[in-house]
Amino acid sequence: TLQKGEYPPYYMNYRVVDNHTRTIRSAMGAINTVEEEKQIIFLPQIRIGTPEFDNFHATQNGTPTSRFVAPPTILLPKDLQSGLDALKEIMKEEVNNRYKYALISLDRAKASEGVQVENVDKSPDFTKVKAEKYFEPALKDDKVALDTKLWQAKLNKYSAMLAQNKDIIGANSTLTYRIWRKYFVSTEGAEIAENRIYILLSIRGITMAEDGMELPLHNSYFAYSLDELPSEELIIKELKEMSAKLSELKVAPLVQPYTGPALLSGSASGVFFHEIFGHRIEGQKMKSDRDGQTFKNMVGEGVLPTSISVFMDPTMKKYHGNALNGYYIFDDQGVRGERVEIVKNGILKDFLMTRTGLDGFPKSNGHARAEFELDPTSRQSNLIVETNAYKTDAELRKLLIEEAKKQDKEYGFFFKSVTGGFTQN
Repeated sequence: TLQKGEYPPYYMNYRVVDNHTRTIRSAMGAINTVEEEKQIIFLPQIRIGTPEFDNFHATQNGTPTSRFVAPPTILLPKDLQSGLDALKEIMKEEVNNRYKYALISLDRAKASEGVQVENVDKSPDFTKVKAEKYFEPALKDDKVALDTKLWQAKLNKYSAMLAQNKDIIGANSTLTYRIWRKYFVSTEGAEIAENRIYILLSIRGITMAEDGMELPLHNSYFAYSLDELPSEELIIKELKEMSAKLSELKVAPLVQPYTGPALLSGSASGVFFHEIFGHRIEGQKMKSDRDGQTFKNMVGEGVLPTSISVFMDPTMKKYHGNALNGYYIFDDQGVRGERVEIVKNGILKDFLMTRTGLDGFPKSNGHARAEFELDPTSRQSNLIVETNAYKTDAELRKLLIEEAKKQDKEYGFFFKSVTGGFTQN
């Protein structure tokens, strides 16, 4: 039916995510949440116009504008085998809604094209890739079994240990066990079925300073199977360290505004690079003049010290024995994920690319990613920062002290951990 319209689609894909998430949460030694969520989410993508200029031209950041809001994602029946006729009607209606939105988006893109600046990116909106076929069998029940009673006892034990400290006003521990089965098919012939398992154990404690400020600390452990989570001994050891640190924080003096030297641990540096650097090398966003385009014209130039190299690699499940959360085989455009050398010895080499081209970078490297309700855009995978001038903690501490003295400061800061960040680029 769509082929008979004024703008017949030149490309379509269907993304389906079968999501099964179980969550158990304990607070102050008692279970307060046991949840199980099952949903099957359907999101089609329809492209009209031409690969050089299509309905995604004006929304290349992958999100709808406030004026033209895309239709919401659709939840499919949990049992796909029953009611196939109804299922087809649901999917047909969603496809029609997306097509109507595509028409609006293409008209908007054409209207705005006449007021673009001269140096606008001339690369195509949609580039060619190899259509792949890949199938993983669905996970068997015994592979994803969760002993709920066992984990309720474990989580109660963890939060109760923190609650024993009278300086702590809040203590909770949470296990999130998420199983995704992702399907992708396209009119180009791609057919992909991939499983992903994410397990996150999170433990949080909160104390309160004398001035009323709440001070939290947080430990999290990520794994691809329950057996890969840290040992009970390590978790308890780090719990005791957290408890002691919270007591110290309760009576610690309030830091005044400060300008001076600071040192970031490896963990804190990861968050810093992700926010300050990583989001600025996501190629698809650079196609829009609303993006900061910090590094767009700096390929081949030095952007970091020559001792530092940065790469993104979604094919890595572990790094030095640590499970990595950014692992996947295919991205959300059905493109196989690739290792991308972003910075080599301080020199900027590449960007994270999707099927949306960028001048000088016409090829996807498998970094199109999306939340369930959004169309894919450039996003980071496993960000790895390496140096050929390694220093021990003791050596770094010595350098920090030397720099503080050089700047005539009484002290410098050492940031051991950072829980998250936000950047606007």
